[in-house]
Amino acid sequence: MKKKTKILAICQSKIPSAVVGVIKSLDYLSKKGVIDFQFVESINVTKTLLAEIDTLICIRGAEEIELNIVSECKRLGKYIIYFIDDDLLNVPFSAKCSMYFNNEIIRNNIYKIMKLSHCLWTTNKNIDYKYRGFFERSVVLDAPALLLDSKEICCQNKENNKIVIGFCGGIDHKSFLEELLDDTIKVILDKYSNKVKFEFMGARPSFIEKYSLTYIPYQKDHKIYAEIIKSRGWDIGLAPLPKSEFHSCKYFNKFLEYGAIGAAGVYSNVEPYTYIIKNGFNGILVDNKTEDWIRAITYLIENRNVMYSIKINAKKQLERDFSISSIANDIISKIPELTEYFAPYCNEKKIKFDNRKKNKFIYKLLSILKREGIRAPIYIVKRILLKIKTNF
Repeated sequence: MKKKTKILAICQSKIPSAVVGVIKSLDYLSKKGVIDFQFVESINVTKTLLAEIDTLICIRGAEEIELNIVSECKRLGKYIIYFIDDDLLNVPFSAKCSMYFNNEIIRNNIYKIMKLSHCLWTTNKNIDYKYRGFFERSVVLDAPALLLDSKEICCQNKENNKIVIGFCGGIDHKSFLEELLDDTIKVILDKYSNKVKFEFMGARPSFIEKYSLTYIPYQKDHKIYAEIIKSRGWDIGLAPLPKSEFHSCKYFNKFLEYGAIGAAGVYSNVEPYTYIIKNGFNGILVDNKTEDWIRAITYLIENRNVMYSIKINAKKQLERDFSISSIANDIISKIPELTEYFAPYCNEKKIKFDNRKKNKFIYKLLSILKREGIRAPIYIVKRILLKIKTNF
């Protein structure tokens, strides 16, 4: 029986980026017997784990503990892959995580981790272009459409049913949603009050209360998030995105989600959506102007046959090109080390890594104090307020 490679993926927590970008596809390969894979939070890494593995995948690593893990893996002859799906070294100050990623210590950690890693794994060609110089090689890979299921897309709603128009996304979207969609929604509601219903999940723009729209709180757990969004019955999905260097490094997750749940997506006519959307076929591309968004949404409301066609085309494309099996096979094809690289034998006793069990809360607190110094209380208060804002 052929020996299987042992792969370990680490991240500060099991965030959606980790689940969608890495974990689900490698779990699939592990269950198929292709590799031996496991994911653990960075704080739970042990000497035993490091001794056994052949390859380490560091997902969005930026913490000192992750730098230490990567450094030791490099010394031990492990193959190291760094996964990023955001332009982590150019996070705008308007983003909720800007204070963290613009910290000098965190930035230096990211630089060091990249220089120690062998391979960059990303979902966007712009990230590849900007960061590949730190690595021996780089690969651009799509992520799977995890919300796909065998449920058929219903034909157009009955004429007496409302068209449900939804948005899902993090709270960073709030200000741009207010800028672009406030007047858009007002016009649509004034014209089609008996025909449409708007729902927002995650971000909570101020116009939700103004227009009495449905709001669904942010869900950090991807499984719960998936269950909720699949249950809403959205007909149209909104995906506004600013045109900027940072946002052009994002992935087209909204297409994967909206297409999978049977919603016809309306997307900003910017990268990364222009990589995947064929206007009028699998989605609608719209310039970031209020009048253009009004026109696009109106067009779908008035032309339900077009809406239905877009839903069908998008889902067929996802089933063909973005299933877990398709993406998983692409991963092992483009990163052959995942199935072919075997690290040198490692004696656990010779590993130079402190694996004493840490309390996660205390570890995070000490990390904040270390990197923020006298600014730590301000940082902690801001994080608490952000947590409250996100959950309520």
